[in-house]
Amino acid sequence: MATQLPDAAPTLPGGTAKIAALVPLSGPNAALGQSIIDAMQLALNDSKGTPVIELLPRDTGGTAEGARRAAESAVKAGATLIVGPLLGAEVPAVAEISRPAGVPVLSFTNNAATAAPNVYVLGMLPQTQVERLIGFAHSQSARRYVLVTPDDLYGKIIEDSFRPVVTAMGGQIVAVERYAPNMNGASGAVKRAAGVGGGMDALLLAGNGDTLLLASTFVPYYDIDSKQTKVLIATVGWDDPRLQQEAALYGAYMAAPLTPKREDFARRFKQAYNHDAPLLASLGYDAAALAAAAIREAGASGMTVALTNPSGFEGYDGVFRLKPDGVNQRLLPIVQFQRGGAKIVETPPNRFTDLTQ
Repeated sequence: MATQLPDAAPTLPGGTAKIAALVPLSGPNAALGQSIIDAMQLALNDSKGTPVIELLPRDTGGTAEGARRAAESAVKAGATLIVGPLLGAEVPAVAEISRPAGVPVLSFTNNAATAAPNVYVLGMLPQTQVERLIGFAHSQSARRYVLVTPDDLYGKIIEDSFRPVVTAMGGQIVAVERYAPNMNGASGAVKRAAGVGGGMDALLLAGNGDTLLLASTFVPYYDIDSKQTKVLIATVGWDDPRLQQEAALYGAYMAAPLTPKREDFARRFKQAYNHDAPLLASLGYDAAALAAAAIREAGASGMTVALTNPSGFEGYDGVFRLKPDGVNQRLLPIVQFQRGGAKIVETPPNRFTDLTQ
């Protein structure tokens, strides 16, 4: 069953371990980086037992070269494990330093291409969202699917996930519409989706931040009724409060850990630091809690075995586990956007039942 973090891990003999936090503490994302540090410190304050764990903040400046220098500094300072960096483009530079030193990395990116043994991706993978959404729609008798997705790298990742999942479930892809990130592009793609011959059972609408919100406004405009067509939302900005306020999305579904547990984290963070927690702050907490648990569980078996426990771990962003190849798996609830906010309409299992990698 899932290991409750951070308190349930067995303790080791006394001593001091060091967890490095590689985040931007200067530049445009400095405030986000500081919030991640704050959340990590909150997790370590909650953590009990030995060894004592010291947090080593290191500024990446938001660049690959800055991340490399931060990793060098962390390894030289004796880091047991590295949490970060923030961006996928920074991960290879960090891995060049961490790999020969034998220091595991828990990165915040959602780019699965950066994953490797001992270099783990903690961000919610677009592939995970797509698989969960299509599985839900299939269970609700959806068989004919349409994808509307941005014409960019994120859109390609969504499409590359969408096609095999629909096929594996015996569904039919009746259209894939790609859109440029502007009003004409989004309008045209949704209009073409609405006019597919024979109709559709489910529409997967993908986007990143403003592009998704723009595209969503055309769903009711072109008479796509969410009571007849399952409207599914895939986005890296799943915690964007604007999604729950957009009337065009009422009735739509998303796979995301918008749960009372995350609400509890938001309350605790604001109480501790007197400002709202940004999206990645909860992931920072979970990363630090996982790092602390792994350090205490490692013992003679080593850090890799502890980090890739097939039973998984439970954090503020739900139940997840890390695979030996560096990617993650998450058990996500399905939420529906309604007046007054998002409501959980289907809960996932509370544990990984296969216990395999």
